[in-house]
Amino acid sequence: GHWRGGVGTLRQAAQKDRKHNVRASAAGALGTLGFEAIGSEGVTVLRKAAAEDREESVRSKAVDVLANFGAEAIGVEGVGTLRQVTEKDGSRRVRQVAVRALGSLGAKAVDSE
Repeated sequence: GHWRGGVGTLRQAAQKDRKHNVRASAAGALGTLGFEAIGSEGVTVLRKAAAEDREESVRSKAVDVLANFGAEAIGVEGVGTLRQVTEKDGSRRVRQVAVRALGSLGAKAVDSE
């Protein structure tokens, strides 16, 4: 649809904008558009943001968005990213968000082992 260009712009902003609030907003906007609109490339961007962004607000937003998409949409890799965040993130708050996210994904997240 007509969002294609917008999705690319949001993916860029979520990854590369110098301002962390812009990266967090872009991640949230990708979530608002939904999995159908952003596809696997969008999920990859969100996984990277969840695992690697230097700002905790961006990481927690990306974690939230991934969880909202659900285990089917984000796949084993996405669930793995959330697990990694629960274990390795430097921020207690982000780890807690990731634990809740995995909990919301429920049995599917556990079964993917």
